[in-house]
Amino acid sequence: MQNGKSAIARNLVNGVGCGSTEFYVLRPKSDKVLIEYIHYILRDNRVLESARNSFGGSAGQQRVSSSYLKSIKIPLPPIEIQQQIVDIYTTAQKAKQAKEEQANTLLDSIDDYLLSQLGIILPAKEATQKIYKVKLSDLLGSRLNPAIYNPNTIALKSIQQSNTLPKMHLADMIISNIAGDWGKDESEIADNYTRCLVIRATEFDNRYNLNLDNSRTKYRQIKTDKLNKMDVRTCDILIEKSGGSPDQPVGRVAYITDEIVKDNNTVAYSNFIQKIRIDQTKANSEYVYYYLRTMYRIGITESMQSQTNGIRNLQMNNYFQQTVLLPNNQNEIVKHIRAIYTQAKALEDEAAVVLESAKKQIERMILG
Repeated sequence: MQNGKSAIARNLVNGVGCGSTEFYVLRPKSDKVLIEYIHYILRDNRVLESARNSFGGSAGQQRVSSSYLKSIKIPLPPIEIQQQIVDIYTTAQKAKQAKEEQANTLLDSIDDYLLSQLGIILPAKEATQKIYKVKLSDLLGSRLNPAIYNPNTIALKSIQQSNTLPKMHLADMIISNIAGDWGKDESEIADNYTRCLVIRATEFDNRYNLNLDNSRTKYRQIKTDKLNKMDVRTCDILIEKSGGSPDQPVGRVAYITDEIVKDNNTVAYSNFIQKIRIDQTKANSEYVYYYLRTMYRIGITESMQSQTNGIRNLQMNNYFQQTVLLPNNQNEIVKHIRAIYTQAKALEDEAAVVLESAKKQIERMILG
């Protein structure tokens, strides 16, 4: 109920299903109510907010009570009006989904566009291959990272090295690189500390850039002399260096824009993040961000990590030694990718408007 997750059971094997004790199951008492209408009402933000106010249980395991569901009163228009409401909402949902799929297609095209500009053709993935050839000497006295021996990774690195475009190791274009600091909780008042927004890896959305909406952001106190070294400026790149789940490689990247610095007077980043600052005389920093993002998405970054006690860590020395291809049209590439982002965002905004418009129409039908 907190996040609106609910579903109508359909296409069940033998017409019957079962679920855990975490589910409430609702079923219409008569043919005077459509389950689709009930489903729509239960996902209304006002109902969800009301449900949150009735939560009980310990933190992290809070639940809505059955008494809330039994006592809640909802509008019950005639069955034909219910059907109209369901139809309006279903049509809007399909339109919203279509626009979101268009946006996703545009976003997914960024990697293909960048790779085509670099003249890189990805090798066919050997998705089922799990056994790689490894030298015995590589196994003695060290921990094995199987991603290094993945034929696709080896082929991709070979393509990079043989590419005729200008190239440079990432380390050779970096002015500075500084690890982050989680700092102190806001409640811990301390001298020589500064309150600031702390960017965490959880804000890396890997679609656009950073998701810094108010419900997710965290403010902490960072030691002032440390903050002087950790200052975040426009065009800085942040790298997720630690903390990935076993099925989620680390190495996601984020880019600091004018808006982020302007909207937040003091910005820092957590200890799971490394900041790098690119020498703009050697490369366009935004291009480097897009390049590193694509290398992560196609799997090259996975070969630069290790895992200890279930925590993934990016081996920064290896990461900094990776090859960055530097075409002469970096500015044009950046401009083209920005245009794709603008198109995708416009489609997502349109999708939200379509659904909101349908909700307002339904509200008028219910409330008059």
